[in-house]
Amino acid sequence: MKKAFICLICTMLFALLLPGCENDDFATNAYKTLKSADITYVAVMESVAQAQAKGIITDAQREVINVKAHIYVDAFRAAATALYTWQVSREAKDKAAVLQGITESVDAVKNLVVSAASYGISINSKVAEVLK
Repeated sequence: MKKAFICLICTMLFALLLPGCENDDFATNAYKTLKSADITYVAVMESVAQAQAKGIITDAQREVINVKAHIYVDAFRAAATALYTWQVSREAKDKAAVLQGITESVDAVKNLVVSAASYGISINSKVAEVLK
């Protein structure tokens, strides 16, 4: 079940990146992908906080998750900056930076979800609730 949920989240995130999009579609899809990754991040971190408060995870496990969360936040910020830069310049090198940043953000949020799930933290209802 957890693997299926992780695959669903990753599929949703990657589905928003459609190759060959026009410039406006590219920006919209990039934004939606980053927004979806961020919604997932928030849901995971809320679930992690609740799990820690209930004693489901230890401080050491929380620290492992926090490290992965920081990696995601850094990747997200880099991708958002790259998207802004591309929207101003419309240069191919900047568009490539957006794609790289989004790929890194999606990979980082996937690793965060996998890490949380490995400690028995379920975020299914949280993500479903946020995506409504």
